[in-house]
Amino acid sequence: MKNQERLGELLEEIKELAGEDLYLHGADGRILASTKDPRSELLRKAAAGELSPEDVSAGARQLGWEAPGAMFLLIMDPGRLLGDVAVEAARALFEKDLLAETRIDAGERTSGSEKLLFLIHASEWEDPVEAASLLQTSLEVETVTDVRIGTSQVFDSFSSLSLAFRHAGMALKTLEIFSQKEKVASWRHLGLQLAALRLPEADVSDYLDSVLGEGAGQIFSDSELMRTAEVFLMTGLNSAETARQLCVHRNTLNYRLDKIERTTGLDLKRFEDAAAFRLASLVWQRKE
Repeated sequence: MKNQERLGELLEEIKELAGEDLYLHGADGRILASTKDPRSELLRKAAAGELSPEDVSAGARQLGWEAPGAMFLLIMDPGRLLGDVAVEAARALFEKDLLAETRIDAGERTSGSEKLLFLIHASEWEDPVEAASLLQTSLEVETVTDVRIGTSQVFDSFSSLSLAFRHAGMALKTLEIFSQKEKVASWRHLGLQLAALRLPEADVSDYLDSVLGEGAGQIFSDSELMRTAEVFLMTGLNSAETARQLCVHRNTLNYRLDKIERTTGLDLKRFEDAAAFRLASLVWQRKE
């Protein structure tokens, strides 16, 4: 252990002269010491798409890094929050289950600029959303800033790191585009939001015209009608519960639903039309 620490110290001294990070490899190709955390660097390269799945697995073997079994990724945009604060909070919360952490200039891969990425061993965290929610809550309480976190599904091989990053990044992007209230999103639960994001930009206008005709703007700009539709869909097309939550008479509710049908041609009391309206509303939010 002392020899390895001494090697690290020597590399740091050489780094000062060389001006770049250095790695010392043993005869078997494994990294004996470095001026960067090699696990974090491997995670960064996998997330940035610089390595193929096969190269990621080979890199982990070179580090002597064995997959612990079930893992998941959390990705967050620190925003006004200092990244160091988030990193320390994650270390304190996950302790030995925090396998690696890194920062990545995500750019177009997730939307926005620098992101913080945490690789977590799922030994005590059966649900990634639970882990993300605890981190999100602790950060907001500590810093009084708005924090949002996207999660991947659980996976068990380092070769899945790049895919898991894309999934977690997509979950974070849905929060940025579609949700003002939710603070945590999981790839597993994206549903129609994923379909709305994957619709090619060139097809957005055509899709809205085909589903809603010329009535899209009129409906989506009416906050009262949109709130009515939102609650109606959230209650599983339950008219009585919708009227109760909106504090309106059933006749008022029916009038609003009828107006949506007259304008768009979609009867929200029918499941197929309700699903089409929901997807169209998400596509509209993305367009705006």
